[in-house]
Amino acid sequence: MAGANEDALDLFDFGDEEGSGYQAKLQHPLGVHYCHANQTLYVTDTYNHKIKVIRPVPEQGSSSTDGLQEGDPLLNWIGNAHDARVKDGSPQISRLNEPNACYAKTARGEEGDQKFVGLYIADTGNDCIRFCHPDGHLETLELVDVPDVRLTSSDCVGGQCTGDFF
Repeated sequence: MAGANEDALDLFDFGDEEGSGYQAKLQHPLGVHYCHANQTLYVTDTYNHKIKVIRPVPEQGSSSTDGLQEGDPLLNWIGNAHDARVKDGSPQISRLNEPNACYAKTARGEEGDQKFVGLYIADTGNDCIRFCHPDGHLETLELVDVPDVRLTSSDCVGGQCTGDFF
């Protein structure tokens, strides 16, 4: 659906381009998640510091789709390849740093169907969990009442870990 080229041995045909098929480029995509509620495939484009999407394109003259099809374009959704840091806000100003995984949150709508509520993102380079709303507004989640592993592990004393965890 997206990226690389016809040569399966070419490991250096990567980039940051929207498009379809081989024209679309990614750099070290680590996570994907398909959301049935909005028929969207979310891709963590890790080294471009972005979340990209593939959404079904309705056929000309139609408003409905049959899900993802070959040729549906890969598009930028949130993030910026040139300024990786924690920054919440609109898609134009929010930033990610090596997003690694994602998961869509859905909820039952008024008519009983599933609605897309947002996307949880493991923002690995920033050591935090982010949440992106359907409009692209990104926020950092504050984890409340989650104990610090350094304070609860038997191999850690006073916040200093000395044990071999592997």
